[in-house]
Amino acid sequence: NPKGCEILGYPEEQILGKNWFDNFLVSDEIEKVKNIFDQVLDGSADIADYFENMIQRSDGEKRLIAWRNSTLKDDAGKIIGVFSSGEDITERRAAENALLDSKETAERYLNIAAKIIMSLDRKGNITLLNPSGHQLLGYEPGELLGQNWFTTCIRKDQINKTREIFEKILRGEDLEYASRAGDVVTKNGHIKHIAWHNSLLRDNQDQIIGVLSSGDDITERKRIMADLSHSRELIFSLSEAARLVQDMQDEGTIFQTIGKEISRLGYHSAILMVEDDGSKLRQKHLSYNSQILDQAAKLLPNLSKELIIDLEPGSFFSDILNGKETVLEIIDHRALRETLPGSSQSLR
Repeated sequence: NPKGCEILGYPEEQILGKNWFDNFLVSDEIEKVKNIFDQVLDGSADIADYFENMIQRSDGEKRLIAWRNSTLKDDAGKIIGVFSSGEDITERRAAENALLDSKETAERYLNIAAKIIMSLDRKGNITLLNPSGHQLLGYEPGELLGQNWFTTCIRKDQINKTREIFEKILRGEDLEYASRAGDVVTKNGHIKHIAWHNSLLRDNQDQIIGVLSSGDDITERKRIMADLSHSRELIFSLSEAARLVQDMQDEGTIFQTIGKEISRLGYHSAILMVEDDGSKLRQKHLSYNSQILDQAAKLLPNLSKELIIDLEPGSFFSDILNGKETVLEIIDHRALRETLPGSSQSLR
């Protein structure tokens, strides 16, 4: 994407088609990342949800990128590639390192950092949390200091598991402690998904005294990745439906086949056809029980059991048919109003 081109320092035409590993990674990480990629493709290893590695810009500058990854599969379920979104965390890592090296410099970074920066003692009590961390969790600055992280900010059903991981980190038994992701609970009870980078805190005798963590709120990013995965599944189902109906002649069988394929993903579907004069959409198939429409009709007297939608110029569905809008998945109040005229609020 354009931001990726900007970070790498190349125009798009000098990136597309090039081998990612050989051209854009720092030399001492190429083999390691290549091996991980090959293992994911052949199925011998699971893809890491969160991964960090250095890239090298066109001017030779090295930048640290935090990646969120998911696999791309064909309609047979075979892994054919990887979809990744990356964030340049070079400056953030500098802030973390500064926090470890210099209290004065660290405090300056803490006041401006847009992410969560937090330290816990060996009991899991919060000894440091920057202002943006308090804000993200819904607390006033300083309100969480001294509170136990696990009993205050972790989901009740995950407290024991999270505490066990923390204790393994303190004992040096968790070799993957550096990067983890998990849920936290805000003051108002909302769940946020945070990608953590962790470092051990040691005293002058090199004894572990706690953990320093920086966190990135990836709640929305995780939702988008899940939506992308679901959208790909929907596309594959529609493609399979198209393959199955290509030799069918009976209209009813065609519609039932399409509805059946879509229903495999838990969707209900209604197939609407444009009438010959182009003025209306008329229902041809419903994949769900028509009693749903009977119940809706009781709330909206002017709603018939058979869906018929007027295609007025500039209407939502008219714009779709004219190519002005493209819809894959939609929850839209405008569509609801035009499909169910009258008091749609009553139906809601």
